[in-house]
Amino acid sequence: VVFVLIDSVSASATEMAIDALSTVKNVTLIGEKTSGEVLSQSPFDTSEGFQAFIPVGDYYSFSNGRIEGIGIKPDVEVKKSDALKIAKKLARKAIAVGK
Repeated sequence: VVFVLIDSVSASATEMAIDALSTVKNVTLIGEKTSGEVLSQSPFDTSEGFQAFIPVGDYYSFSNGRIEGIGIKPDVEVKKSDALKIAKKLARKAIAVGK
């Protein structure tokens, strides 16, 4: 059994990993919905010597659909300050029943 703690600052490649883990049997996401900030961006030089970072790709999940602007919901929704405590409680319960 694997417990993954997530919250509203989980973003970018972290959300891709969370998305992949969410499809694995015996993985439980605990905490708050992720930020929904997963667009790929590239730098483009401007004529004034600055760089503009422009989105060039989006991420669509087979299981969760579009994550940008939406995020990924946890299986067990709790405040991030309580997530570790809940994960420990669920782990002890899983050990007790032999999972």
